[in-house]
Amino acid sequence: MEYDIKVSVIVPVYDAEKYLEQCLDSIVNQTLKEIEIICVDDGSTDSSMEILNRFKENDPRITVLSQQNLFAGVARNNGKSHARGKYLVFWDSDDYFYETALEKMYSQCERMMQTSVFAEAISFWKIWAKRFPQPDM
Repeated sequence: MEYDIKVSVIVPVYDAEKYLEQCLDSIVNQTLKEIEIICVDDGSTDSSMEILNRFKENDPRITVLSQQNLFAGVARNNGKSHARGKYLVFWDSDDYFYETALEKMYSQCERMMQTSVFAEAISFWKIWAKRFPQPDM
């Protein structure tokens, strides 16, 4: 099924096998379906690329790009250069969002004629830090 692409979701990925599936699940299950998902593997040494390819096989909206390890900023720019959506969203591979997040952000931009919306993600690292706080030094 073809859609006009409303939002390009760009995800830089580096050694994210522990949380990548939950991140991707939260993107592919968004209520806003007119999206493209551009994942840029930044030279991962774990099974991140296999996870990305498995998701790509099951969802035609996913594009997987690969580059040597040049860090997240370069990966984001690489993804941005391939984006075709009206709006861009940058999500990290250790984040996940409620299933209505993109729909709400898109609607807000359209309704208010905004060019940007900022939102906070649910991050694996924040949850981990709350459960296992580091001792004061």
